[in-house]
Amino acid sequence: MSSVVVLALHAAYYYPFVPDDAFISFRYAKRLAQGMGLTWTSGPPVEGYSNFLWTLVLAGAARWGADVIVAARALGAVSSVCVVLALCVAAVRSGTWSAPAAALACALWVMSASVGAWTLAGLEHPLVAALLAWSIVWLFRLQARGVSSARDLWAPGLVLGVLCLVRLDTPLLVFVVAVWWWWAGGCNRRAATQCAALLAIPLLVLFGQEIFRIVYYDDWLPNVARAKLTTSSSRFASGLQYMLGGFSSMRPWGEVAIVTMMALLVHRPTRVRAVLLVALTFTWLAYIAIVGRDLFPAWRRLLPVVLCVAMTLALGFDAAAATGWMRRRRRLVGMALTVGFAFSAWNQFGITENQRAKLERWEWNGEVIGRALKDGFGEQEPLLAIMAAGAVPYWAEIDCLDMFGLSDRHIARVRSEEWGQGKLGHETRDADYVLSRNPDLMLFGTPGGYEPSAYVEGMENMPAFRNRFQRCNISGDVPYFFNSRMWVNRESERIGIRRTDKTLVVPAYLLNLTGGAIARLDENKLWYVGSTPDAPVGASRLQLARGRWVVHEPAGDVRVLVNNPARGFREAVLDSGVRTFRVDD
Repeated sequence: MSSVVVLALHAAYYYPFVPDDAFISFRYAKRLAQGMGLTWTSGPPVEGYSNFLWTLVLAGAARWGADVIVAARALGAVSSVCVVLALCVAAVRSGTWSAPAAALACALWVMSASVGAWTLAGLEHPLVAALLAWSIVWLFRLQARGVSSARDLWAPGLVLGVLCLVRLDTPLLVFVVAVWWWWAGGCNRRAATQCAALLAIPLLVLFGQEIFRIVYYDDWLPNVARAKLTTSSSRFASGLQYMLGGFSSMRPWGEVAIVTMMALLVHRPTRVRAVLLVALTFTWLAYIAIVGRDLFPAWRRLLPVVLCVAMTLALGFDAAAATGWMRRRRRLVGMALTVGFAFSAWNQFGITENQRAKLERWEWNGEVIGRALKDGFGEQEPLLAIMAAGAVPYWAEIDCLDMFGLSDRHIARVRSEEWGQGKLGHETRDADYVLSRNPDLMLFGTPGGYEPSAYVEGMENMPAFRNRFQRCNISGDVPYFFNSRMWVNRESERIGIRRTDKTLVVPAYLLNLTGGAIARLDENKLWYVGSTPDAPVGASRLQLARGRWVVHEPAGDVRVLVNNPARGFREAVLDSGVRTFRVDD
């Protein structure tokens, strides 16, 4: 119980952190619950998520009326608690380790910054750790008592099958577990039969998911994998740096675990179990190094490693206790553990990457802008081209175009010059394709609308972009005020300037002549902008036909500048009262 309390306090420290990618899964789940299929936007479905089962569970919760974000947090919390239960059950029922060793493992788990930050973050990593923990504990118990038939392995095989569905990369962990079981059984025909029984459900699950992928998404590879997976020296260097940084955040327990692993491998009673923990740890670390650096804080990918470290120290604690050395030096051991946990806490809370999870809140600005887009533009059904494809699309509930291609079939297959050298998931791009889709709105970077990159600068310099798009300030007030610098397509049939032979209607958000006008929604969910003599509003580049024009809006002083190619700029004379002016040839 004390471990659960510490876990709750630790997770609360990072609340309300939710990464932008979590909202991608939330959007898939919400759309599925609303009957729009397992899709991110309208059009041909694209597999832009990497957590199939997690998304399905959230969709089920949403279908029953639960808030998707609350459901994801609850599932993450339950998963982290299940890891604690698995560590305790291993002591109480299977005798894998003693109660003090289980307490040590639980303390290491709940005090890990990665666990604290990601327990309530809304993604599937705690569930991965929970399923892995229960499968290890189950197999340790079967290995200790001996398996009489392959049927005994169906239950842990079911757990491993579920694990395969949680994330795209978890089959790697399942493969390591299966190979270990074959090795632990003596590498003979009987062990091979048992290994086949253990893998039966995982392989059936993977086959079924692949059939679903081909039939539903018309692709044999997940779209998100096409947009991310590659190998390069740059990717490996960033992954290695990420791996070493994450391991250093676990100090001193990371170094202690490595030494303990080596000792357990040469200690005959613990060798078999140690081999599995060592294999899982270093296989997963190698995978992390190969795929490259993760963009999110607090080393979410290291949760399986944190679990293996905790289990390793539990085994090592009991192995040391069996020698009798610890009984004679209880006070020294207690002091060493106290100092170790104190140093670990001091080390973790002082690391920038962990504090980034505490301080990163920009995703919630996406709620403000998303709600404003839904209220102000929902009926027009515009197309929003966006880079941060999570929070804003989730709250806006309008059709979107993912400019980095995680949820776009075409862009995911485009290989830029930066492919394999830049940020993971931000290397696929096609500015010409984006503009060919004629989006109504464009949002670069985070919800604030600023992304200093060559991609953005290149697009802004394209004539097709400059001639159609105008930067505007679109703001929202729910649950607080926030302004976004967004690009609006002036020629959009849905939300742009509307023209007929006799009228020309300029929406309020396009009255941003000086760049300082802020568009807001009134109580009727209509856009308006305020102006003062020091901060006027207006529109430029309005093509007017010859004749007399009447200015109906806005109220207040009005000036009209007419640019005639032959005469240049001149100020139109407004008639008094009805405020009319004339446009000559």
